Amino acid sequence: MGRLFLVLVSGLSSKKRNFLNPSITNPRRYVQPKEKHSFFFKIYTMKTFFLKTSKVLLTICLVIFAGLVVWANWEEPPLSQRLNLKPINLSVFNINKTISAEDSASISGQLTAQKGVTACTINRIGSTISVTYHGDETSENVLKSIVEAKNYIAKKVEFDKYDGPQCPVPAEYLDFFTNLKSSLCFR
Repeated sequence: MGRLFLVLVSGLSSKKRNFLNPSITNPRRYVQPKEKHSFFFKIYTMKTFFLKTSKVLLTICLVIFAGLVVWANWEEPPLSQRLNLKPINLSVFNINKTISAEDSASISGQLTAQKGVTACTINRIGSTISVTYHGDETSENVLKSIVEAKNYIAKKVEFDKYDGPQCPVPAEYLDFFTNLKSSLCFR
């Protein structure tokens, strides 16, 4: 009789009760109690922790990658990248004396006729010769020998001797981001 009364009372209450164990509310959410110090409980909690953290880390990595792709494609790449042009080198030579107009035209013609030279500029007043060229097709020594064939002594101008303020970020880091941007650009 007491059991029947308990069943009737449990049916009247607002909470659903389990008929076999009236102390348990909502049998669908009932989880077998685990011993908190057992080996399997520790493995279970570590597994859920690693699954949750791996999902979070994967989401963060995907968001960072998507951001990098958007950044790389945000602006149009320069013309040299779109046309896949080869890089050029610049050499500037100081001459020991003033260059005459005839020698200037002759040296300019010989330098531009050289394979791999893209441009040549001669400053007669400043006594300098500037040459841009492809390093895999010609060399600086060949260009210097062409200038010295006209009885001029050519001395290369060194631009690396700049002692002023410099960028605090190493050039390797900037090159890394430039290469990353060009490799992720789909335009």
